[in-house]
Amino acid sequence: HSFLSGLNCTMFAYGQTASGKTHTLFGPPKFFDMDPVLHWGACPRALMQMVNSTDRLTCDLRVSAVEIYFDDVFDLLNKRAAIPITGFGKNVKSASVGRDFMQVQRDADGKWIPPYLNGKKNSAVVITGSFETQGAFEWKIEGVEDVLRIMQIVESTRSAKSHAMNERSSRSHCILTVILSNNHSAAGACGGGGGNCSASAGASKRQLTQSKFLFVDLAGSERITKTEVVNVAAAEAKNINTSLSALGRTIQMLRKRKGDKDAYVPWRDSALTMLMKQSLSGNCRTALVVTVNENNDHAAESQSTLRFGVSCGSLRNEVARDVRETDGELDMLRGLLLEVNLSLAHMQAKGMHGELMLEQFPRPTCQGFVDNFRKLRGAEADVAAALARGGSKTSEHVKELQFVADNLKGILLRQITTGIWREPKPGYMAKCGEKADLESSIARLVPGKEPSAAPPDLMAEMSARLTIRSLVAG
Repeated sequence: HSFLSGLNCTMFAYGQTASGKTHTLFGPPKFFDMDPVLHWGACPRALMQMVNSTDRLTCDLRVSAVEIYFDDVFDLLNKRAAIPITGFGKNVKSASVGRDFMQVQRDADGKWIPPYLNGKKNSAVVITGSFETQGAFEWKIEGVEDVLRIMQIVESTRSAKSHAMNERSSRSHCILTVILSNNHSAAGACGGGGGNCSASAGASKRQLTQSKFLFVDLAGSERITKTEVVNVAAAEAKNINTSLSALGRTIQMLRKRKGDKDAYVPWRDSALTMLMKQSLSGNCRTALVVTVNENNDHAAESQSTLRFGVSCGSLRNEVARDVRETDGELDMLRGLLLEVNLSLAHMQAKGMHGELMLEQFPRPTCQGFVDNFRKLRGAEADVAAALARGGSKTSEHVKELQFVADNLKGILLRQITTGIWREPKPGYMAKCGEKADLESSIARLVPGKEPSAAPPDLMAEMSARLTIRSLVAG
């Protein structure tokens, strides 16, 4: 009800591995094929309630889903594409991705404009005071089918392994973000207390009420001596414990600073703490679910989990609705989108968008590389389809499909080392993310507009360039 009335909300689960975090937030394996009353978790239940409580004519409901794996962020709804984190005026997770050094910026007096300066029209990056993922694909929710499809993709795409304590152990932190945008007149608002989102016909000025709901399924803390993991799984466990330790330090610093808003808090210690900044200390109503294992052998871990819950319980956030007038904002965003498109065209002309080295390799070699790339996409789609149909990652059929995909990956990697393909520059991919964010913002101001497009399809671009070369050669 708070979310529908325009307040930011977060629900996150913390606990030892195999204590029931994913089961609580999402449900058991393949829960989307089960009875929703008995088996669905908090997240899909909440999404269903949101779908039934919003007016599709005035309200725009979208979902993005990312995972934090080895402290890097991947888009679960867009083929696990790597995406950067931006905030405080610069990108903190990907070198120069958040900055545009293509041209020097100067004001009317000829004075140099720093790239992080806020409030300047031509500033490359605007300081937001928080950390955000840039360019994550947003899925527009129209009905039950969209909810089921998103849950299927998240479950089949998210990193998970089995170990001695858990058959389905999450090896990454998962953050599913629901964004509700309501276009209404100055007197209209999303109905709280179970009411519907609706527009008021009385006022002339248009307003946008926007709220976010984060469902954060943290990977479980674990002791390697108990889970008996080795090799990659052991490295995953160490990274998970490191990020959870960073989260714990952040909570402790928030408790110590009390009313001192300028006191240092180590948000940048991990990607997890950066993306949870607003949930822990900003404009957000946050709920924590602590999960413990009933076995006495894990009493020490359960006590540690409960102490974490007590620490979080002492934090207090101030919440308020995010309402702003949108008169003229749409034209401004379209102008910014035009500037971004021009920058992308400029980068493409310089070859920053990734390039198949057509002039240095014969056409059959280039065609073979594209064919292998296409086969890899098909093999990955076969694996995802098999998992979505209820297959297990340990089943022989899925293992065979995964072997084919891994083999193609090896072939492509060997081909890439020859120099046949030049990867897109970080600045170009960041600009693509900026374009996707602007398109999403425009879509929220225009009810009924389709979701923002996903980042460019590299295989389609490679095929197009081969076709052009064939025409020129012919």
